Amino acid sequence: MNLSEYIAGIEKVSGQPVPDGSPRWVKLAERYAETLRAIQERTPNLLEQGIQFPENRVSRALFTAETGIALPKTQRGSLAVLTGYVGAEKVDADRRAKEQAEADRKGEAERKRIGCIVERFRGGATITGAELVDAAHSFGADIHPRTIGVLCRKVSAIKRDGTAAARPGTSLNGNTIWPLIRLVLAGTDEPAADAMPDDTHADDATQAVAESLFRPGGTLFAAAV
Repeated sequence: MNLSEYIAGIEKVSGQPVPDGSPRWVKLAERYAETLRAIQERTPNLLEQGIQFPENRVSRALFTAETGIALPKTQRGSLAVLTGYVGAEKVDADRRAKEQAEADRKGEAERKRIGCIVERFRGGATITGAELVDAAHSFGADIHPRTIGVLCRKVSAIKRDGTAAARPGTSLNGNTIWPLIRLVLAGTDEPAADAMPDDTHADDATQAVAESLFRPGGTLFAAAV
């Protein structure tokens, strides 16, 4: 089956003409070339051409014309034949490679997201309680589920100096929160003087700033000592 026959088949099935050189003609020509190459080279990409679907009659006819293999009328049966034609090991290896590539892509995106959170936090910007949890986890923190729940559900904003906007009545335990802040700031949970203000000694100006940064209900909790 040549390109002209392929496009004529598409026109017959769709009931719509495909003028030579039109955008649709170009797209179909590209699909034809890709499908034909996948058939001739027996690449796993063949399974992505939609040939297994009974409604794709023209592509299925192209496969049969090139290979002499008639496909079953069902999707499952057609997929089995195509997998056998390409080679089950090749198909499985291709699937694993794509899964790994997708996992790598997601992992890299997550590393970039966490990196942005850490950079913002270290620069003095506010982050959410959930972001603090994610950032601390990236440094290996083992966080109690109750602390995770409080930070993720009740703390809408938090800064490196400990100021935080939380739901009214939320109790923030400095002994559990400050190690996470230190970890994100310096990659260690060891105390850092410039990153661990103690609100028991905070002056009125500091408290005023803390209250102005967040909505009513914001608190400045004490560092562990």
